[in-house]
Amino acid sequence: MGDHHKWTANDEKVARIIRLKAKRLIESAEFKEGERKDVEQELHLQWLLRQSRFDPTRGELETFVDVVLNNVIRTMVEARRAAKRDCCQCTCSLDDPVDAAAEGGMTRHETYDQDDYFQATGARNRPQGELHDLRLDVRRALRRLSPSQRELALRFRTQTVAEAARAMKIPRTTLYGWLEHVRVVYVELGLDEYL
Repeated sequence: MGDHHKWTANDEKVARIIRLKAKRLIESAEFKEGERKDVEQELHLQWLLRQSRFDPTRGELETFVDVVLNNVIRTMVEARRAAKRDCCQCTCSLDDPVDAAAEGGMTRHETYDQDDYFQATGARNRPQGELHDLRLDVRRALRRLSPSQRELALRFRTQTVAEAARAMKIPRTTLYGWLEHVRVVYVELGLDEYL
């Protein structure tokens, strides 16, 4: 308990850098002026947690502080932006009318397309129609392969070359030859963008 930290010139340098970084962050419009003290406190706390990693033989204190604080700020900004994208923050209902003045009253859920929703949430990166066409094209490509090449192509959905070689009990060099033929078939059918 008697171990008190004495304020040093280095501590003053760090405090000055923290104040400057907080000021710039507030000016960047990511944070508001009323949050300045909170930002400074968070930067100071994160600096205190990381200061023991400073090695004066590897560089200057100011450089180390700058790198540490830039990383902390980047994390704070990413967290702030992620919070803005939080789907739980929407305060409207899907049953709310889109335009109260319009006749017929279309509700919000009627304006959303399922394909757009799946693409926006990352559940699916292509529209349903394109996925259907892709499945047909892949089936056509698989029919042009030998049974062993077909098995290899199907294994590549979940396995690496080494895993497939072990499972099929075939040398990897042989699989690489088969893989080249699979690629040729896919390219001939215009599926090379999926390789």
